[in-house]
Amino acid sequence: MKKIALIVSAIVAFTAVPALSNARPARVDGVFDVSAFDYGFNGIQKRVDAGEYKFNFQNRSGKRVHEFVLVRNTSKMKPRHIIRLSYRNEEKALSKIEFKGATFAESGKDGKAFKADLTPGRYFYMCFVQNTDHSTPHWKLGMLKKFRVQ
Repeated sequence: MKKIALIVSAIVAFTAVPALSNARPARVDGVFDVSAFDYGFNGIQKRVDAGEYKFNFQNRSGKRVHEFVLVRNTSKMKPRHIIRLSYRNEEKALSKIEFKGATFAESGKDGKAFKADLTPGRYFYMCFVQNTDHSTPHWKLGMLKKFRVQ
């Protein structure tokens, strides 16, 4: 009898391991550590469970200032089209999103953390910074990412 109980316990433990490996680590502690570098982001999975999260932001770039702007896409438009629209008609672009938070940091520094309640939907985050007045915005260089909240 002890042998059967041991086998059943081993089977239960073994079958539970895959379920644990698919867990989303950010949901466990409710924190995203987002890193910026020249020119990209790390730190948010493509699919996230709904809930309240704290967003920490670290700028790991060599010499550039970066920002982290988080929004919920409330339209069917692609993020890059919404951003381009913001240059022509800011009011119309703002009607397509729900602002969730923003922070910035100098090179090698941390930005101010913020909290946001993420409800189901499509989200994106970007950096609007330009190195000079007439240079390419960082979002066009790879600092535009999207994810889905379920």
